[in-house]
Amino acid sequence: PAEPRELAGHDVVVFEGRHPAAEWCRHAFREANVVLAAPSLLVSMEAVASGLGLGVVPVRAARRHPELRMLSPV
Repeated sequence: PAEPRELAGHDVVVFEGRHPAAEWCRHAFREANVVLAAPSLLVSMEAVASGLGLGVVPVRAARRHPELRMLSPV
């Protein structure tokens, strides 16, 4: 999906902390199928890397998981 409205129906991992990424998740993922709402960006990243669903992962952290693919720069 290239933009938030195209996330409808996709499994996603939502980050729910105090961070701009959490606000973006609330907006972008409202039509998606939330499989995990994680209170930690680290937990969220590990869930995405494990294949649980799409999610927001900081680029620096994602470099540790070469199997991840960037869908859209935020």
